[in-house]
Amino acid sequence: ALAAQPWQTPLPLALGAMRPQRDTAGWCLRTATDGRLAVTLNDAHGWQLLAIGGGGPLEVFGEWDGERLRVLSAWTDTLAWSEP
Repeated sequence: ALAAQPWQTPLPLALGAMRPQRDTAGWCLRTATDGRLAVTLNDAHGWQLLAIGGGGPLEVFGEWDGERLRVLSAWTDTLAWSEP
């Protein structure tokens, strides 16, 4: 999508094995290698994602604006969540 339209924002983005975590800067997603991805997520939705994953990894889909991911949906093998 970026090659076809370099000015297109936000970009759709799907990520696997991400763990939601709340830190001093707000909510983020952590990778298996402890990388941090900033997300746009209100507090209630962040806690819902954490509960769905049970502290484990989630598959996540959202819109990337170049700085933060707006989480639109997340799922595990048995549960799913989407932004209302």
